[in-house]
Amino acid sequence: MSKKILVVEDNKDNSFLIDKILKHFGYEVVIKETGGDAIEYFKDNSDIDLVLMDVTLPDINGLDVVSQLKSDQKFSKIPFIALTGHSDQSVKIKAKEVGCSHFLEKPYEPSELKKVIEQFTN
Repeated sequence: MSKKILVVEDNKDNSFLIDKILKHFGYEVVIKETGGDAIEYFKDNSDIDLVLMDVTLPDINGLDVVSQLKSDQKFSKIPFIALTGHSDQSVKIKAKEVGCSHFLEKPYEPSELKKVIEQFTN
């Protein structure tokens, strides 16, 4: 059974590429474009194995979404990987503080993404 990954990414080009990469590696992929959509999705779906969360979203900061979802016992064990184009150290620190398991700075190589996903889903 393949692992199910929720990708929260507002940039359509990025989400298209992530979708293709993850499906190539055999993952089931769900894409949501906003933090609000991700929160709504979680209300009815707790079968997510991992979340790739863009930090900069149009409605809610991605790290605020992580914090909100991680505070719910049902989702506290799901690994969240923060994705951002910001190299600011404070963003990395906040990602850890809110419960992100890992942090990937864009751009990243598909092999690096796969390695991180495998680290937290195996």
